[in-house]
Amino acid sequence: MVAAQTRDEQWMQCYDTSPDVSISSCTALIESGFEPPENLARALYYRGVAELRKGDDERALADFDQTVKLTPTNASAFANLGVIYARKGDHDRAIQQFNEAIRLMPGYTSAFLNRALTYGRKGDHDRAIADFDQAIRLDPTNAAAFTNRGFAYESKGDRDRAIADFDESVRLAPDNAVAFSNRGLIYFKKGDHDRAIADWDAALTIDPKRASSLYSRGVAKRLKGDVVGGDADMAAAKKLQANIDEEMATIGVKP
Repeated sequence: MVAAQTRDEQWMQCYDTSPDVSISSCTALIESGFEPPENLARALYYRGVAELRKGDDERALADFDQTVKLTPTNASAFANLGVIYARKGDHDRAIQQFNEAIRLMPGYTSAFLNRALTYGRKGDHDRAIADFDQAIRLDPTNAAAFTNRGFAYESKGDRDRAIADFDESVRLAPDNAVAFSNRGLIYFKKGDHDRAIADWDAALTIDPKRASSLYSRGVAKRLKGDVVGGDADMAAAKKLQANIDEEMATIGVKP
């Protein structure tokens, strides 16, 4: 009876939100030699999730590999393998894992999102947009999908569609500094400095230490004739990030 209770407690702790507690308990179950294959796969999966939370990608990779060998229908394990391979820069292998996750679970929104991001890193913006479209069909309230599709449209030079996506993103998530900042950048490139400054104001209200928005606002102020205000913003941004001027110059934001 005591052993059964201990095992039950170990299972409860294997699901714990604390990575260290989860890893310890899942490991005890894995090493016990008493768990049938389906339970072993479950313990390996949850240990992998905990390792992923801790940033221990190599151990998580090994556990998710074992999980899909034991339970090849575990879409979440394939999706997590995709995340790890994407982090490692192995984009093709990451896409293979996301493909399998989506095949197993066609309504897997985060797998579509992550595959889209991976296509974007490969420079395949059309496929990225197609996956973001699918993610939005599955979850029309997903602000991140609109933000990232906006990036993809921006990368293709389709500024109007990018602005429309950033509009929807900030409607859904008014605290989305990234969307405000990037919409501001597009307005800046279109020569609409007033709207650009308004968006960077909004981004900085949300995240006052966002160096890119602060520097960009400074450049826009200078171009509008507010040299004192612009220089103050640019100097403050350089205190936050010394090379921000060089970084922003690469995307065309310079006085």
